[in-house]
Amino acid sequence: MNKESFLENLDNIYRECSVYNWDKNESKPINKKQYLIAKDFFENFNSLDFPIIKCNFNGDIYFEWYKNSNLFLIIFISENPAFYIMNNEFYTIILHNITNYIYEIVYNILKEK
Repeated sequence: MNKESFLENLDNIYRECSVYNWDKNESKPINKKQYLIAKDFFENFNSLDFPIIKCNFNGDIYFEWYKNSNLFLIIFISENPAFYIMNNEFYTIILHNITNYIYEIVYNILKEK
């Protein structure tokens, strides 16, 4: 998947999940701030591996990367907003500001794939 089609997919998912009860299970909507943070992050993201985009019932948007059909890396963008990054070693990093540091972390984790 290239960046353009990934961002188009992100736009579509935001439209679908930005309303209350988007999954018919009373899920909270993704708010516009989370969506814009995610869009900004991935517009500046240079990787051959774009993740699968998912929405959580609590209103978070998250992104999953897989390696050999196993979940490898997850980034949650929560309402705060904060980034929660988890990889297969189960460590979590919480950042309240988007900086080049987060790109470096994701790049290094993906490089290990």
